[in-house]
Amino acid sequence: MHYFACPFRKWRGRLRVLANDNRWPNLSLLPIPLLDKAAHHVLQQKPVAYPAMCYGPDAGDPRLRSNMAQWLTNFYRPADPVSEERICITGGASQNLACLLQDFTDPLYTRNVWIVAPAYMLAFRIFEDAGFHKKLRAVPEDGQGIDMDYLRSQIRTSEDEAKTANNNEPVSGAFDVSKMPYHAFTCRGPIAI
Repeated sequence: MHYFACPFRKWRGRLRVLANDNRWPNLSLLPIPLLDKAAHHVLQQKPVAYPAMCYGPDAGDPRLRSNMAQWLTNFYRPADPVSEERICITGGASQNLACLLQDFTDPLYTRNVWIVAPAYMLAFRIFEDAGFHKKLRAVPEDGQGIDMDYLRSQIRTSEDEAKTANNNEPVSGAFDVSKMPYHAFTCRGPIAI
C-alpha cells in the first residue's frame, strides 16, 4: 500500500529508502492545498462550521457517509450498492481499531489476536493498550495468502490451553457472550472480529 510506504529517491543510480522510522505517508501523497481550501470553505459557513467543531453524529457526517457509499459503489462495482449505514467515519485506522477492540473483545476472554506478518506497526501499541500485549500472534503467509494449516493448528493449541485454564466466560458482565470472539484476527486491511 503506497500510503504507508517510505519515500524513495534516486541515490547513485539505485532506489534508496529514506530514514522514516515513523512510517508516516510520503509527503507527496498529502493534498495540503486541497485540505486547506476545503477547511477554509467549511469554516466560512456557520451552519456547517459549528457542528464540525463539536461532537457530530457517532457514525460521522451523513453527507460524507453518503458520498463515500456512492464512491465505493462506483469504484468497486459490487453486486449490491454500498449502503451509508455500513460506513463509519473515524479519526483514522488507529482510532477505529481501538474502538473495535473496546466494543468487541475482552482481554481476559479473547484468547489471542492473530496478525498477518509483516503488519502495520502502529497497531501493536493499540493492541497492547487494549490488554493484548501477551496475546499477539504472528501468522505467516504462503503463496495462497494466510497459511491456514498453521493458523488452524495454533488456534487448536490456544483453545486447549484456554480450556485447561478454564477460560470459558468473559470476565466483564457488560459483554454479550454470543458476540464475543475467542480470537481476533487482523490482516493487511481491517481487523476481523
